[in-house]
Amino acid sequence: MSTSDGEARIDMLNLRVLSIRGMSKRDAARALMVVALNRADFLERWTKIHG
Repeated sequence: MSTSDGEARIDMLNLRVLSIRGMSKRDAARALMVVALNRADFLERWTKIHG
């Protein structure tokens, strides 16, 4: 896996990539998979931080 400064904006509620900057579509798909696998934890933490 390469190291880059790219980013993918991911909609955690609908599990879709909103935008990609500086990374491949393949890496964005991997990021989406990570979010999907950890979605419940991410949403719980988001709620604790942002209410």
